[in-house]
Amino acid sequence: MEGLSLDYFYGMQAEMFSFIRIPKILIKDGRFEKMSNDAKMLFGLLLDRMSLSMKNRWFDEEDRVYIIYTTDEIMVDLNIGSAKCVKLLKELEAYSLIERKKQGVPKPDIIYVKNFSILANDGQEIPKEAAAKVRGWRQKKTIDSEEKEAENSEDSGVFSKSKQACFENRNTAVFSKSKQACFENRNKRVFKIKT
Repeated sequence: MEGLSLDYFYGMQAEMFSFIRIPKILIKDGRFEKMSNDAKMLFGLLLDRMSLSMKNRWFDEEDRVYIIYTTDEIMVDLNIGSAKCVKLLKELEAYSLIERKKQGVPKPDIIYVKNFSILANDGQEIPKEAAAKVRGWRQKKTIDSEEKEAENSEDSGVFSKSKQACFENRNTAVFSKSKQACFENRNKRVFKIKT
């Protein structure tokens, strides 16, 4: 792609654009360091939608503000696929930043954006239940990706017994030099075909 010929900002011209605001706490606070940048961007979009919902007086019976932001709209706005969209929403739920409520098959989910302002000044860790959700989500994601990798290797006929032993022992804390070499080779994705 050829570079665009753009002009500089002069004076107060930067104020003429609308911006998506991402809370600084998601970037600076260590509790959110493992959160993906895409999830942080999506949270900024959800906050932007929430201000529109407040103006439209979209409140539930308990006077909580909610938004309606379909997965199709998220996919278009972030230029991502369906699977990634679902993954990002689950990630935000794991951090307890949002809560989704199903309305039924033809209707989109209602999304509640949680008030994180108490986290900005408390100096505490993420609540234990939220931390447990995040850990469980990460572990499931890691195990799923390792199982897929193992299945792909088995399907291609290049899965030797020594590499299988590496996968079986992947959760142990002590690695011998041969097991460490197996992991290094797995990461290089160099496999020898054995007949």
